[in-house]
Amino acid sequence: MVSAIATANTTAAPPSMKAENFVELIRLEATDEPNVFLTCSFPEKQGNSAAIAYGGCTLAFVVQAAYKTVEGRKGLPDFNIYSLNGNYLGPALSDRRVRLKVDIVRDTRTFATRFVTAYQTWDNGQERSCFAALIDFQAPVPKPAEPLKVPYAPFSARPSTIVQRPEDVPSWRDVIDERVRTGGLTPQRARGMLEMFELGMRLGESRQVPTSIHYQNMIGNDTSKPTTQDHLALTDRVSVDWFRCRVDLGPSSSALPPPPGGNSRALPVSAKSANACFLAFTMDAAIAFIPVTYSNIPLDAVGACSSLDCAFRYHTEAPDMNKWHLREMKTICGQAEKTYSEARLWDEELGMVATMTQASILRSPPPPPPGRKEQARL
Repeated sequence: MVSAIATANTTAAPPSMKAENFVELIRLEATDEPNVFLTCSFPEKQGNSAAIAYGGCTLAFVVQAAYKTVEGRKGLPDFNIYSLNGNYLGPALSDRRVRLKVDIVRDTRTFATRFVTAYQTWDNGQERSCFAALIDFQAPVPKPAEPLKVPYAPFSARPSTIVQRPEDVPSWRDVIDERVRTGGLTPQRARGMLEMFELGMRLGESRQVPTSIHYQNMIGNDTSKPTTQDHLALTDRVSVDWFRCRVDLGPSSSALPPPPGGNSRALPVSAKSANACFLAFTMDAAIAFIPVTYSNIPLDAVGACSSLDCAFRYHTEAPDMNKWHLREMKTICGQAEKTYSEARLWDEELGMVATMTQASILRSPPPPPPGRKEQARL
């Protein structure tokens, strides 16, 4: 289906498919229609060799579009996002821009709700929706005059394992290089991993914790040795990593790159929205396939694996994604070709920042035809 679609757009494509930094990736253009926006950049691939965009790009786009309708309203403060419930309706293609339509569902002095649809125009002129989300915002919560006690004071669960600080653990690139030197990865497989996850490494910075199953089996790509979690039930296995954004996201809006001078329709990006977008962009990663990789199976060995829906909660009003954050991922359930998994995120003080759950489709590969051996994989 994807191979039959050529590159086409309702408007001229940007000169480069790859955004220079995260702010440029999420920057939107105004259109002649109210509350309808167009991405300045193409959504990019990650974790997929086909011309299919990484879902985190689309999540970041819809968050940015929703923010454009709640920022700068007369007589109201800028609200904070706290919830996104979305459905992945079909793959977004990485060879064209995304159009975003925002419907205003609720506007009160305390809450705002937006329904955002992301869609692309195919070569036959038809519009195809790829993602839709209900996004909720809340007015800033006043600081209490006196200290509060639980349950009114902040509280949250802690990570399930003790981990090293980010400065004490290696980056993905360092881990891949080391695994090639020790023979756990072939140079060909290492190049494939670097290409597949180039987007995340270009826009963000991560550190890998050695006790994590993804560190030990290289996201299912290195099964030369057993992991320290192989004896655990699948639902008890866990991966943890640290990440942060590479480009300065504020907190001053003047710290963010301004709209490019050659595009009069390009809109500014606020620091608050940029941090919220980066959270959505990064939290989407890997959740769909952790039942596979936690089983020491590489991504290219399954029949089908993709996200169906997501529930994303922001638990803090002003996340600072230039600081290190700790992510923990677990899978919870798998039945009827669907899985259910969760990612949790904490700041460096171990205050919970965000959580995301996803339901995903997961199918085993079809058996090879009789008399034919299965082809060796990359």
